[in-house]
Order: sequence, then C-alpha cells, then structure tokens
Amino acid sequence: MHGDFAEIVGVDPTDPEGLIPLPVSLVPLQCRIPQWIPGPSPGRVETLKLWWRIQGIDVLADSHPFTGPLNPADFPYPLYIPADYMREVDAVVQIYFTIEDETGFVTPSDPVTLTVDNSPPRFTDPDEPPRFVDPDIALSGITEAVLAAHPIIEVLVPDYIGRAGRDSIGYYLNANVPPVPAIQRDRVVFEFIDEPLILDIPADYFRTLANGTNHLQYRLYDRAGNFSGFSAPLTLLVNLIAGPANLPRSQIRPPAYSDMLIKRDDGRATVAAGIVAQYDNFAPGDSVVMRWDGRDVLELLSNLVYESVRRHSYLTHPAPVLRP
Repeated sequence: MHGDFAEIVGVDPTDPEGLIPLPVSLVPLQCRIPQWIPGPSPGRVETLKLWWRIQGIDVLADSHPFTGPLNPADFPYPLYIPADYMREVDAVVQIYFTIEDETGFVTPSDPVTLTVDNSPPRFTDPDEPPRFVDPDIALSGITEAVLAAHPIIEVLVPDYIGRAGRDSIGYYLNANVPPVPAIQRDRVVFEFIDEPLILDIPADYFRTLANGTNHLQYRLYDRAGNFSGFSAPLTLLVNLIAGPANLPRSQIRPPAYSDMLIKRDDGRATVAAGIVAQYDNFAPGDSVVMRWDGRDVLELLSNLVYESVRRHSYLTHPAPVLRP
C-alpha cells in the first residue's frame, strides 16, 4: 500500500518491498498527495513538503505552498522525487510528506518504504556457458532424432551473483556471437532462489535456425529490470531436414481468357492457380494448399513433384468471385 499517499506512480502498491522499477527510476518519481483536512483558512498559507529519508538522513525533495481555501480540483497534488536521488546507491528508503503552517507547526504523514535497486545480476564466471542437461545432445547436436525424443530441450544456466526471487533469464538462438539481430526468443521467470536454473526450450524453436553452427546466449534480469550483458555462448550444431522456405508468389488466371481479369463468368467456371518457380528446400512428397482471400479453397495436394511445376501445370478449383 502507498500509505497516506494517493499514489506513487509506477510503484506496485501490493509490493511489500516497494521496489522502484528501473524505467520509473530514470525519471522524477511522481508522488500524488490527497487533499488534507481542514487545510488552510482563507488567506492563510500551508506548505506541502515531500521528504526522502535515506540512511537515517531526511532530504527535502519537493515542496509547494497552498493559500487557503484549498481547491479540491488540485488534488491529488503531485510532488516529485528527483531522478538523481534514485540513481545514487542501492538502498531501502522511506518517503513521507509534511504539512507546515505559518507558525512552523508540522504534521507528518506515515512513511512509505521503497527499495532502490540499480545493480544488475552478474555472472560468477563470464566465460562459463550454459549447457544441455542431457549431455548426449551436446555430442549429437540438434537432429531430427533429438527433437523427436525431446519435445522440450533443457538447458542449465550456471548460478550467478546477486540472485533473488522473481529474477528472469531471457535467451537468444542465433548464428552470431553476440546475437545479431538481438531478438530475444523467450524469457523465463524463476520465482524462488532455490529452484534449478533450467530453461525449458520448445523443440520447435530450434527449427527456426539454419543448419550449421548456431549459438544460445542469455541475459540475466532482476525484478527491477536491471540486466546483465550477454552470456558466453552455448555452441550447437543444427542438422535438421530443412522445411520449405521463400515460397514464390502463385499465379492466378481465368480459365479461357488472357486479360487476367476475374469476372462473374470466370467465377462460374474454374479459376486456375499455379506455382511457377521452385521454392527453397523443395523435396518430393511436399504438400501444397491454396488459399483464396484467407480461406482454404483447394484440397491438400500430396506428392507434389517439382517436375510438374516446371511444366507450368496449374492447380484448379472453382473459386468465389465478388459481383462487380
């Protein structure tokens, strides 16, 4: 809870540690304060002050004077903790506000505890890569037999410095070291500090890799959003049956005309569609399905042989055509 504050923007009110997320700590922290009662009488002034208490020292962060009577439309009123306060040291701090009248009498709020964390997790040994839980996979590489036997590939990450509950590990599968482009394949949250650091990677993720040498790398993230650099790579050899890729644009034509315009009479007849160029990784036994406007309009054709495609053989099916 945010105590007497209406809101501390960006800080989860249900978090007992009051952790300030990294993106929130990079800008002034907005603290919204509700209207107090009775407030200054007409013409009198009361000053609202926001305080930052760190290592037992109270630092004035922001303030604003109010001349009575208070205007309810001004509240909750925002005061700000400077971003620099949150970038100095890691610490458990308290924030509170005070209301000071013209006589110097001060009314304080209850303090709220917040946690400042600017330190990312660190590798115990930056040169130690992750490893497959099954050592046979390291020997064989990623093959069709391996993926058939392991719908989930388990990878063990070494323990690291600064581990805490709800840390996470984001990993990359890429042919480059470091991964370029650095597109994270997935991110796994570890709720407890005593659970094994095992990444359960779906076998299908490896099918997105080209055959040959590839790498798995990861970053460590803490709950605040601080993160490490790239880990040392787990190098793996991929040797899979390559699937169809770089599919060429199909050609569509009316059955008896050369104007390439599909009209009502064409729709009543048969519209032809054809594949006139070979795609990458073609193999006898490949199957093809044609779609019209996002719908499957041809039966799945099996045993497609590229020799027939080279002769510009067309796959045909009556197709719906909108009325002109």
